[in-house]
Amino acid sequence: MKEKLDEIIKNIKDEPEDNRVKAVRIFEEIEKKKVEILLLKEDIKKLILVTWLFKLERRNLYIGKDNNEKNEEKHKQSDFSAKGFMLGLTILVIFLGVGFQVLSWYLDNKANKFI
Repeated sequence: MKEKLDEIIKNIKDEPEDNRVKAVRIFEEIEKKKVEILLLKEDIKKLILVTWLFKLERRNLYIGKDNNEKNEEKHKQSDFSAKGFMLGLTILVIFLGVGFQVLSWYLDNKANKFI
């Protein structure tokens, strides 16, 4: 990589003055982009750390509760998931029933056309 850069720089020195200026500007832009990328990497690392700390804090708050509160919260969560499951199952049964009804009606009409 270093050899390629040295070769490019050597070729740039052989170019006319205006092309050298363009090449220097290009290298300056590349350096700016490298710095921006490094700053973005640091920001991403900070976001990951904050997210991890937030999850850890939530876990500590959950662990800090006494057993009754934990059991109540688990019970609420299980009730909510059971209600959601039953609602989903009900909607599925309704759609299947309507679907079979429509399919039956469609096939009856097709059969009547052949008769």
